[in-house]
Amino acid sequence: MTCAAKPLTDEQQALCLQWEGYALMLAHRHLARARHLRRQDEDVLQEARLAVARAAQTWNPELGKFCTYVLWWVRSFLGKYDRRGSRVVPLPAGEWVPPREWSLDQPSSAVEDEEADSTRLDLFTHTPAEDGLEARDGERLMAQAAEALMRLRLAELSDRPTRTQRARVRRDVAIFLRYRFEGVTLEMLASESGLTTREAVRQIVLRIQPAFDTWAAEVRAEAEG
Repeated sequence: MTCAAKPLTDEQQALCLQWEGYALMLAHRHLARARHLRRQDEDVLQEARLAVARAAQTWNPELGKFCTYVLWWVRSFLGKYDRRGSRVVPLPAGEWVPPREWSLDQPSSAVEDEEADSTRLDLFTHTPAEDGLEARDGERLMAQAAEALMRLRLAELSDRPTRTQRARVRRDVAIFLRYRFEGVTLEMLASESGLTTREAVRQIVLRIQPAFDTWAAEVRAEAEG
């Protein structure tokens, strides 16, 4: 069946662009565990992109962080994909307009299921135990990212980094992760870290980005290996 897509607002598109990398990272981690999906990796990654768009459409800042929504929707989309074992053919769409899907064996209740998911998401955000579980999972992922970025960035600087270099890289990695995954603005990060300008923070983000790209490539290689 063909599902109509709702165009995203400019703000929602910006969220999707900012968080696509996080969603794809989650998808690669899923592929690393679900070896039976290795030959369907492009479909799985597309499901993750659709999940980000759905998160942007349903996000209520009063109910939870956007990263929680992305994590939940990615798991929901990938879980459905895994259970139904179908191939999804995305039809052309504009930039970050959620692609319409034509699933070769999608049940007729797909739209109703999606609406039910939206309802369950609201319930989920009010469930302390579940919210804590997702938060801990997100914290573990961020801890892994921080450790990897520290390792890669320090290797770029020196074979024997000094204590000062370690402290500076630790600060830079923390700033990068907050900017990339928590949506904190450059201005706010500059104020929090005691830096003088947003440009100084932007330069930190640019310095850490290559290390992040390298780590993302490692995650992809692990998933594909």
